[in-house]
Amino acid sequence: MMANAIVLNIEQLVRKSHGPLKLQDLQAQYLQVYRDELNPEDFGVASIEGLLLTMTDKLDFHYTDTDIILTMKESNPTTLQLAKNVVLTLMLSQCQLSFWQLKQDMLVRFKQDVTLNMCRNELRDYVEVRFEIKLSFFFL
Repeated sequence: MMANAIVLNIEQLVRKSHGPLKLQDLQAQYLQVYRDELNPEDFGVASIEGLLLTMTDKLDFHYTDTDIILTMKESNPTTLQLAKNVVLTLMLSQCQLSFWQLKQDMLVRFKQDVTLNMCRNELRDYVEVRFEIKLSFFFL
């Protein structure tokens, strides 16, 4: 869980860096913003670069002669709009929708179809799918 928090912190730094972020500046900025040192050995890797290479789905790496420049990967605009619509639908329902209700609302409001696999994969950064089994007993 702690590794996820570190990854999210790094993502935020790259997003808010007003342009590309140099690898050599990452550790100093991390310490300044989060008041904690970024120690890659805590995550089983030998270097900051090794830690960042676990984030290739989120970050682009641009190698120069003297440094590595980090930028966020651009999101697919269609996926981003779908995510916004799903989040809006969930917020309007106070996150109390079953998947099938979400699916129906998305079709009615936005004429967009949503599947479980889509939520688990493409929208995993925006929504979390939880399964809950409810048993009802009826006595005769």
